[in-house]
Amino acid sequence: MMNAITKNNIPLVLIAAHSTNYTIGYQGDIPWYIPQDLIRFRQLTKSYPIIMGRKTWDGLHIRPLAHRLNIVVSTTLAIVDSIQTEQNSICIVRNLADALTNACEFINKTTPADPKIFIIGGERLYRETIDQADYLQITEVHTVTPGDAFFPNYDPNDFDLISTQQPTRNSPDSVTYSFKTYKRK
Repeated sequence: MMNAITKNNIPLVLIAAHSTNYTIGYQGDIPWYIPQDLIRFRQLTKSYPIIMGRKTWDGLHIRPLAHRLNIVVSTTLAIVDSIQTEQNSICIVRNLADALTNACEFINKTTPADPKIFIIGGERLYRETIDQADYLQITEVHTVTPGDAFFPNYDPNDFDLISTQQPTRNSPDSVTYSFKTYKRK
């Protein structure tokens, strides 16, 4: 099933790391540090447009994220049409519809062989797009974590699990996690 949200039938991918209780954040930060998750995130999103909310933007330690169009949905940040350097681009918009329009235009200009639009957070954008997502790229962190930002509950019956990695642990004192890819049925 292709989503209707992007108009151009470009797959919409939600990418997130969430705990067993769906926590994605606590007090403006991610409650765990998983280097392999950051590597996977970079590999999957490189060269694609990424859409995020203002709090996610504020939480980035390095911004904009290199080698992708960074689209920030915000009602408080100053609007700039586009800031581009050789490797970085940022666009600030007021709503999801404008973000998706900018993402589609970027893809139409760059014509990747496998076009995708990534939603990278936060909670509000995940909630707005979960029902239209074609794919979920999930890092499942096998722990219950206190939080104040959560990934929306999703019905596994709406998706086929097409890829999974068995639980992994970085070190004896770190959390256990799995990478999972879901495709909408």
